[in-house]
Amino acid sequence: MQALNRLSEHLSRKGAKVRILQLPEGPKGEKVGVDDYLAQGHNLNDLMGLEVIEQQTLDQTLKERSRDTYSIENGRICWNKQTPTGPVVTPLCNFIAQVSEDLLKDDGQETTRFFKIIGQLGSGGSLPPVEVSSGSFSSMNWVTSEWGLRPIIAAGMTLKDHLREAIQLQSQEAAQRLVYTHTGWREIGGKHVFLTAAGAIGDQGIEVELEPPLRRYSLLEPEGDPTEAIKASLDFLYLGELKVTMPLWTAMYLAPLSEFIDPAFTLWYVGASGAFKSVLSALALSHFGDFDYLHLPAAWRDTQNHLEKLLFLAKDIPLVIDDWAPGQDLGKARELDLKAEHIVRAQGNRQAKGRMRSDTSMRISYIPRGLLITSGEQLPAGHSQTSRIVTVEIEKEDVFRDLLTQAQKNGRLYSTAMAHYIAWLSANWDKYKGELPGQWEQWREDVYQESQHPRLPSDIASLYAGLYMASQFALERAVISDKEADAMRKTGWEIFIDMVSEQSGRIEEERPGERFMVALQAMIDQGKAVLWDKDDDAPRAVVPGTVTIGWMDGEKMLLNPPAAYGAVHQYCQQSGEPFTFKQMAVWKDLKRLKLTECQGERALFRARIYGKPTWVIKFKTLNTTGPLFF
Repeated sequence: MQALNRLSEHLSRKGAKVRILQLPEGPKGEKVGVDDYLAQGHNLNDLMGLEVIEQQTLDQTLKERSRDTYSIENGRICWNKQTPTGPVVTPLCNFIAQVSEDLLKDDGQETTRFFKIIGQLGSGGSLPPVEVSSGSFSSMNWVTSEWGLRPIIAAGMTLKDHLREAIQLQSQEAAQRLVYTHTGWREIGGKHVFLTAAGAIGDQGIEVELEPPLRRYSLLEPEGDPTEAIKASLDFLYLGELKVTMPLWTAMYLAPLSEFIDPAFTLWYVGASGAFKSVLSALALSHFGDFDYLHLPAAWRDTQNHLEKLLFLAKDIPLVIDDWAPGQDLGKARELDLKAEHIVRAQGNRQAKGRMRSDTSMRISYIPRGLLITSGEQLPAGHSQTSRIVTVEIEKEDVFRDLLTQAQKNGRLYSTAMAHYIAWLSANWDKYKGELPGQWEQWREDVYQESQHPRLPSDIASLYAGLYMASQFALERAVISDKEADAMRKTGWEIFIDMVSEQSGRIEEERPGERFMVALQAMIDQGKAVLWDKDDDAPRAVVPGTVTIGWMDGEKMLLNPPAAYGAVHQYCQQSGEPFTFKQMAVWKDLKRLKLTECQGERALFRARIYGKPTWVIKFKTLNTTGPLFF
């Protein structure tokens, strides 16, 4: 009966007029379907003349389950209140309702329960099906919040409790469903399956229900020969300069490897407006579903919490956050910088912001579980973010526009190639689960010879792992030859090593000591900061608009630590690029850069200024230009 009610409710929402007919049993008491009934010689008029199952069936079910405590009268759930003179029928509401499905939603970290509730007004008007969390069900407040003003619960101290009990009693046959609410790999029933909005590659009996921004990630169970699809995917590499297309294409095949290795970085495409950043990102993302530049899963205008949750749910897939554009408003630019800092750091560290409930118990933290790709006209400021980013600079001429249009038409084949790739990974799970981490370690060691920053070798080794596995897949499917696979890997390695070198330079520019020196030199060049001779008898008067930051001892500069730091901090704040490093972090970094002379293990130096011992930042001999004295 529950199944009939659900089907009836669904057809009614589509505008159909529904009657539930009772088909007579067969000669041996067996159930008879409509086709069997008509095959027995009956016609449509016979079918329409059968008994209609009316509301009495629901009424009797509720009465039996409640031992006559509740019933349905005139389309309303009622309480048969016992009194000394007999039962008194008391309407609890002006509608009927029942739970049609008991849903368990599994996001890979916790399982939450929801009830799908269907209903109908006593007047005959239908009520839309709603999902209510199990924690909210008992209060019955969902009746108004979900269905509005038409359904009315009768007034009374205990009537809500009676209504809740009656609905539960009427819903004992509710079907229970387990639904997965994330993408990516899960081990279910001893099999490694891959979840997307279309279900699970590896087991089509598994249900998946994704949040709206992720519903375009949809891969079907692979069938047939994947040769054409793999060739179409490979053609993506030739839509522009390989230094632009190779990292993005590789990232598509890297994301499903997140169970084997950890791609803990953000791939950031930076270029002027009109450089096809979003178009190219959307086309690459077509490896996982139906995407275009107007329908990307996320944007930087989304809230930080929203992006954090998406990064958690988007397991083992590439999540594209589009359009990082700080604009001209300094306040909004700083807000966007802070959001990028949080998201990029979370992705790079595989950590989430801890939160507490009002009762001080810990809330679930949403740790990123896939690969983050984004784009913008510039990069966010900060040494910490830059070290967690792999940057690809793109110019308009780097993309071959004449090939792009045709590639967009073939984009539907990309998801076929990816579905076959994922099925191939599943079939070879134990092999690559055992081998790939060790190979990744070796690739990382090889990159260390080329890199300065300790994070970058891991990032580049991860990108190369994606390239290696994609080429291995194409090789085993006989789409490319051994020679072509080797050439592809060699070219990709060279591109990735160049990216290491460029990114190392960006990281150096953002480190505390470098930023401090750049700002300090600018202030001196502009006459906003002055240095006096250490041998002067006393401090001199300062010209308005300037600040004394230290002294000169021959060719060596001695900075007054608080004064120099405060001047640089204020200068950067006014220029729109805040200097957020702490003093000691700056002095220690200058020491690491071997620019300063230090007292023992300290980053400062003890000098005599105006006859008094004073802690200073003592620079080694500088080749300075421009006036340093007044």
